[in-house]
Amino acid sequence: FSVDPQRLASLDKNCNVYHELGNLDGIAQKLKVSLKDGIPGTEEDIKARQEVFGQNIYKEKPYRGFLIFVWE
Repeated sequence: FSVDPQRLASLDKNCNVYHELGNLDGIAQKLKVSLKDGIPGTEEDIKARQEVFGQNIYKEKPYRGFLIFVWE
């Protein structure tokens, strides 16, 4: 991939990065993504994306029981 994950993360803070990366088409090309079909989705492709960008998982906060809310 020809774009750095930190550079992509800066898109929400600096819209100039969007233009520098070539707008939507340029970003899609750098991420090797089809705007029509998405990612190729082969095993090798997914593994490479996970190595560069990490896994797409959400870590949930620990559950706080009802009594904790009553106590507070």
